[in-house]
Amino acid sequence: MSSVRNAIGLRAISPLALYAPTIFLSAWLLFQVQPMFAKMALPLLGGTSSVWNTALVFFQAALLLGYLYAHLITSRLTLRWQVGVHLAVLALAVVALPVAIGEGWRDPPETMPIPWLIALLTVSVGLPFFAVSANSPLLQGWFARTGHATARDPYFLYAASNLGSMLALLAYPFVIEPSLRLDGQSWLWTGAYAVLVALIGACALYVLRRKPAAAPADEAESAPAPTVRWADRFRWLALAFVPSGLLVAATNFMTTDLAAIPLLWIVPLALYLLSFVLVFARKPLLAGPWTARVQAVLLCIAAVFATWSVPGATYYTLALVLATLFATSLVCHGELVRRRPAASRLTEFYVWMSLGGILGSAFCALLAPLIFDSVLEYAILIVVAGFLRPSFVHSVRDAVAPAFGGGLAAATLREASIPGIAALAVAGLAFQGDGSGTLELAVTFVVALFVVIVALGSVFRPVRFGMCLAVLVGLGVTLANAGSQTSLHRERTFFATHQVLSVDDGRFVALSHGSTIHGAQAIDPARRRETIGYFHGQAGIGRMFGALQAAGRKMDEVGVLGLGAGTLACYAQPGQNWTFFEIDPAVIRIAKDPRFFHFLSDCTPKARLLVGDGRLLIARESAGRYDLIISDVFSSDSIPVHLYTREAIRTYFEKLKPDGLLLMNVTNRYINFEPALAALTRESGLSARIMRSYPTADAPAMHFRSFWVAMARTEAVLAPLTDGFDAARPTAWGRWRALAERPGVRSWTDDYSNLIELIE
Repeated sequence: MSSVRNAIGLRAISPLALYAPTIFLSAWLLFQVQPMFAKMALPLLGGTSSVWNTALVFFQAALLLGYLYAHLITSRLTLRWQVGVHLAVLALAVVALPVAIGEGWRDPPETMPIPWLIALLTVSVGLPFFAVSANSPLLQGWFARTGHATARDPYFLYAASNLGSMLALLAYPFVIEPSLRLDGQSWLWTGAYAVLVALIGACALYVLRRKPAAAPADEAESAPAPTVRWADRFRWLALAFVPSGLLVAATNFMTTDLAAIPLLWIVPLALYLLSFVLVFARKPLLAGPWTARVQAVLLCIAAVFATWSVPGATYYTLALVLATLFATSLVCHGELVRRRPAASRLTEFYVWMSLGGILGSAFCALLAPLIFDSVLEYAILIVVAGFLRPSFVHSVRDAVAPAFGGGLAAATLREASIPGIAALAVAGLAFQGDGSGTLELAVTFVVALFVVIVALGSVFRPVRFGMCLAVLVGLGVTLANAGSQTSLHRERTFFATHQVLSVDDGRFVALSHGSTIHGAQAIDPARRRETIGYFHGQAGIGRMFGALQAAGRKMDEVGVLGLGAGTLACYAQPGQNWTFFEIDPAVIRIAKDPRFFHFLSDCTPKARLLVGDGRLLIARESAGRYDLIISDVFSSDSIPVHLYTREAIRTYFEKLKPDGLLLMNVTNRYINFEPALAALTRESGLSARIMRSYPTADAPAMHFRSFWVAMARTEAVLAPLTDGFDAARPTAWGRWRALAERPGVRSWTDDYSNLIELIE
């Protein structure tokens, strides 16, 4: 055995030069497979951000199991048995490679998508992920036995692990995803996995060769293990819980108004991981009182805006959410480093950290949608983060007593008195009405300013600071309720949070998600069939229906991807058959509820309403069935990428008659689809027009700007309905024109999409 080790040159290698790259590669693989597999699964469940959040919970659960496995074998088995068992587990995981979704898993159920997705993840990627996830704590434990100068405190290697994770995430949208199809990505991952197994074998040989005489770490192991209190364990758990929960909450925010794509999953996760890199380094960076002070300011602002948003300020809110996530991760993870145990307790420490991480993400991704009908979890986490802030004292008694004296109960009451008075003021404001009066808003501002001053004067007094944040959240709720919109109904599902609002002084009822209204109807019975919102008569959709009617084109079969409030139903003509494909059963319930909307009951009472992903459902329809297919599938401003790819468009045209039409709503505040669709239609040999409609000065209420794309197989089908109709009936709202390409922009496919180049 000695000759083998000498032959491969292990004696000449520093253990740090071997272990650090191995841990780095292991982490790289962990965080390459996550966006890769989530992208594989995304089209099966409608492109919703909940796919990523559920996957994140699964991966954290698998990470916890990996850490627990590493803890058990290091605490129960000798070193030789640890090596043998782990190499066997790594070898067993090869049976699940390359990573892919089996044919039997391509038809998700209409209900209970979360258990199905977790089962898919378990079968497809669970074993390889589990095997790789155990490497970081296990290799750190082995490194502690190497006798290296830094072996007594191997926690700094966790920085190498998180650096690998972060760089893997950043490489995915910018290098891996644009360069390789999904099958190529999977085979690349498989090859890198083989390299990792070889490196772990080398690490095992290195630690096995060390003679007992040169084993200071082993001597330490023979001594009684340092005591770890349950209070310490729960503190580790809480400090890991909050950043993990904020990670999911930040991802929800970004993907609700932009897109459920790897790039936007990766940005908050990369910041989360970067905080580990910085605080676990040998010389921690960005850690200290000044970081805690910056976090305090961000938490105060975030608390006010946690339950509402300022219209038109999405990018500013996004910056606030990401900055708060990063600062809170630095502070909480910095506290974890400060409170870490001796190396003999290393694997236990990581188990509790991992448990806190999965509980935080599960709270936001799985539990919160069941117990809250609005997104309250972000506000709750902001407040909890305030109570977990570091202080220069070591107990609740010390945190409250020095300034006031007396017993603990009395001191706690006094500590809470100032925020409590402000809380009463907030409660008074809430009971006064909708909070929209000038006096009420002025008092709200004064109370908020007072509480912020108190909070910033108590940045190292967690009890008072946390209570101040709770008051600021209450003020945010008061501000969110101010205005002319009244919530009639709120419902939260796996796919979205839906609200039915009374808007424009009660003249309309609207269905909203995120910052977007997905359909509205006039309360006046005489105007109930009027198409408004993005679907009014001067928008692209209205102009197209006008052109079809003027040309005498008979549309016997119409298919619509996305139901919303059902507004499009009122374009139906007698004798037509309409089919709506809607992924969220809650949307169907709301659209059919006579307390809110009447489009379906008034205009298409016999329409087919099919539940499931539109692309998957329409693929089951007979070829050449439809005269017209309409795609209106945005969730807030989030883009279901898989419905706008070359393969998706091909599926739609397979279901259209030879002279059939495809109409696509591409209205978006942030993404300009036109260049990608222009490239797609050119490559596919299709004819296309786009109409960008903007409200005129005298536009009626609830008539929004909208962007519609019309496609057909030939110019002969499309031109008379667009160019010809525009020439005969011009409008001040806009006109159809050819799509403009942009150099370098490629069409999207199921394996490729590039959102960055389309952001405006």
